[in-house]
This record gives sequence, structure tokens and C-alpha cells, in this order.
Amino acid sequence: MRSVEVPRHSGLWFNIAVTALDAGVALVAFQLARHAGASESTAYLIGSTGPLLGTVAVWARARELSGASLALLAFTLLSAVAAVVSSHNPDLLLYKDAMATGLIGLIFASSLLFPRPLAFYFGQRYATDGTHVGIAAWRRMWQYRAFRQAQYAVTTACAVVYLIEAATLAYVIHSNRSPPPTQRHKCCRGPQPAWRSH
Repeated sequence: MRSVEVPRHSGLWFNIAVTALDAGVALVAFQLARHAGASESTAYLIGSTGPLLGTVAVWARARELSGASLALLAFTLLSAVAAVVSSHNPDLLLYKDAMATGLIGLIFASSLLFPRPLAFYFGQRYATDGTHVGIAAWRRMWQYRAFRQAQYAVTTACAVVYLIEAATLAYVIHSNRSPPPTQRHKCCRGPQPAWRSH
């Protein structure tokens, strides 16, 4: 069986540039929005311009939608949702990061139910030169069983790691929470003088 060659080296700088758009612009836009007084959820929405720009860049080069950029966009939007939900509940606010991490893990896990898991699309971005030819060659690799197993294994590992991280973070937060004011005051009062009981 003839092997499939996937172009890589010629797209190194393109992948670096797109990654800078995806992650770099998102981070800078988020920080600028926060410094300007925007709420956390609004800042995440503004930061989503990064993955959108990355998607446009890949489309311009390969005339293909970037699954990796769309995944990063989904992660950013889910962080915004977690910020909105937690902003209305002080207890949930403590668990915001754990919620966002857990949602990312669920995205990786749920992608296992689709024809191709999420790791395939990240590989399509970072293991090719980003051109239509390179992406098509990566897609043809799907015919090999070992390649498919590798994509599922990587996706499963990412899902497990993110979910364990979220659960661990939630446990640490829960273990270090201060008791409610009424319980804290009751614990700190100590034994009451005899004359106070009458």
C-alpha cells in the first residue's frame, strides 16, 4: 500500500502566524478589554476574535474550515458562558475555572462520538503546511487503522486529563472554602458564660 506524504515544513511559519492569531490575539484582546473595564464574560467574547481571525486565515490559504480554530473558538465561548453563569452566583464564581476546564474535557470526550475526533483536526492544523494539498493529504491518512487509533487515543487522553484537572481543581477549591458566616461565628464563639444562658 502506497504511503501518504503530508507536507509539513513549508507551512511552519504559517502555522506559527495562525497560532499567534488564535491564541495571541485572544489573550491580548481579553487583557485589553479587562483593563478597559469590560466584564469577564464580555472580555472572553472580545477575545474570540482571535480564533475567528485564525479561521479566516486558514480559509484564505486552503479554502477549508479550520477545525482547530473552531475548537479554540468554542473553548473561548464556553469560558464566556462559565463567566456569565458564575457571575450570578458567588458560590459558582469560585468554581469558574474548574467549570471551563471540565467543559473543554467534555468537548474532547464528545468528539469521540463524531466521525473524526478533535485530535484529528488539531493534527490537520499543526502537522501539515496548512495548504489545501497538505490538508487533503492529512485527510487521506484516515484510511490507515493505526492513524485512526492514534487520533482516538490522543483525544481520549486529552479528555481524561482535562476532566481530572477540573475535578481536582473543584476538590481543592471545596476543601479550602471558608465556612458560611453563621457557622464561622458559631464556631468562634466558644463556650458561653453561665450568666448568658439565663
